[in-house]
Amino acid sequence: MKKRVKYTAKSYFWPILSVLAVGAVAWSRYQRHGDMFYFWLFAGLLAFMVILMLFFSPVSVSVTDGGVILKSLLGSKTIPFDKIVKVKEFIPSATAKSPFGSRDWLGTWGWFKDNRIGRYRAFYGNPDECFLVTLSDGKMFLIGCDDHAAVMDAIREKCNLTQN
Repeated sequence: MKKRVKYTAKSYFWPILSVLAVGAVAWSRYQRHGDMFYFWLFAGLLAFMVILMLFFSPVSVSVTDGGVILKSLLGSKTIPFDKIVKVKEFIPSATAKSPFGSRDWLGTWGWFKDNRIGRYRAFYGNPDECFLVTLSDGKMFLIGCDDHAAVMDAIREKCNLTQN
């Protein structure tokens, strides 16, 4: 079973706005002062942000015989079924802190901390379509995709879990 991650409108708006803002600042600095340092600094920062986005932004969630596969544009992460101990619906908090993550840059991805559940890794587009996967070592993944209820049921079936 493979389900796509659907992004919100903000997930398209913020990257486009950021690229335009960074480009405008760099171009303005170059036009006023002829200073290429800021142009290359901003270009490097933009390239870094886009590379992170390509490796971490969620594209699809698959349930296979080997585990749950979280697919991004240029990479993937597999969660083996034997490590999953709990699956439940969860709506993320808008106040969750993120030391290493991004909210609304082609989805929400990275590491976050929520006062309700603690630290987790986010991998979703629309916050209303999320579920929380808890592993035996205490790590948590907040995953979101189309038809998330069917994905949760498939994971529970593969892991022999009861509905919580």
